[in-house]
Amino acid sequence: STYTGREIGYGAFRARNSITKIVVPDTVTRISDMAFSACTSLTEVTIPNSISELGTYVFANSAISKANFPANKNITSIPAGTFLNTKITKMDVPKYITEIGAYAFAYCATLSQIALPKNLASIKDYAFYQAKIEGTLVLENLTEIGNLAFAQTNLESITIKQISTLGTWAFANNTNLKKVTMPDTMTTLPPGTFSNTGFVFYEIPSNITNVQRQVFFNCGSLVAIYVPSSVQSIGDNQEFSGLAQSSCLYFESENNLALLKQSEKFTSHYDENKTFIAVTNGGTFAPNTKFESGKLAGPAKIGY
Repeated sequence: STYTGREIGYGAFRARNSITKIVVPDTVTRISDMAFSACTSLTEVTIPNSISELGTYVFANSAISKANFPANKNITSIPAGTFLNTKITKMDVPKYITEIGAYAFAYCATLSQIALPKNLASIKDYAFYQAKIEGTLVLENLTEIGNLAFAQTNLESITIKQISTLGTWAFANNTNLKKVTMPDTMTTLPPGTFSNTGFVFYEIPSNITNVQRQVFFNCGSLVAIYVPSSVQSIGDNQEFSGLAQSSCLYFESENNLALLKQSEKFTSHYDENKTFIAVTNGGTFAPNTKFESGKLAGPAKIGY
């Protein structure tokens, strides 16, 4: 008898270490959860046009260094854990993908380049956690970035043009990261957003009203932060702790400075032996202002 395969079942070839290459026939429409996970000799896969559904962790913990996606739009998501801990070095995510699932590329220590499509809407928790990703990333039309989505990568600059929800610790523990541009729609910096990053100066955008706990915690290169008068709420713990020695917090208004005093311990927000405070009284800084440890930069104010 001749049989036509329609689906590759749950864990069907899991940990088959003799498999080096997969050729999936175009009769197959679904590859189920963990179908080829832990295949430590598997280096390449081509997903045929017939596939309309991928399960979770399909290729996780395999040796895949190259994945070819179909040209059609049957798949709109890279599900959770798809390429977790693989040897992928470069990925051009197809333009029809709108969601990248949790842990999809987590622990990909060789993934240095990632190209994301303009219509990508959602990046789930830990999606690129501890991936090698380097350089600059532009995110066009997102609705959400999950918790720790880009934590412990090697990105240097991130531009987010649109977003509704930003998770906690999204860019944390990335010491190469020196610039993040946020959209005007953002009103809150969630817990740990820029913790242990490589910023030298950060100007909190004027649309931000809420700075939550440990946002800039342990940023040892950060010599100056500008806090605009738009900020109406500051978290309850270590928002500005662990900055560079002789760093400065510049508050646009004394009203913002008063937010620090709402806690039982004034210095629970920052290190008084490392960081000093200046109130600019409405003054702002020119884009080319040079900020250095132990030196007050000169703000400018119209009419003064």
